[in-house]
Amino acid sequence: MLPEWLKVSSAILLSLLILRTFLKKPAEKVTGEGMLVTVPNMSCENCKRILDTAIRRVAGVNNVAIDLKTKQIEILGQADQNNVYSVIQDAGYSIKKDE
Repeated sequence: MLPEWLKVSSAILLSLLILRTFLKKPAEKVTGEGMLVTVPNMSCENCKRILDTAIRRVAGVNNVAIDLKTKQIEILGQADQNNVYSVIQDAGYSIKKDE
């Protein structure tokens, strides 16, 4: 049998964890300026790390979100599109332009 203090503290901890999930801030949504870029040859975590680091260095970039499954990069901020494209291509990746 477990001591009473352990039961009570476990119940409190579990309650706090459950409460935390309900109070968690929702994922950041695109609310301002930004762009969505598709990079077809991005395939692994290393690609993701390289592109994230490179794009964050571009002036005007506030945040970068990369989805490997869809091969899309969401860039928030007021960065110049040509500068972002240039950085991606300089890193050795191609860009799929929707036409």
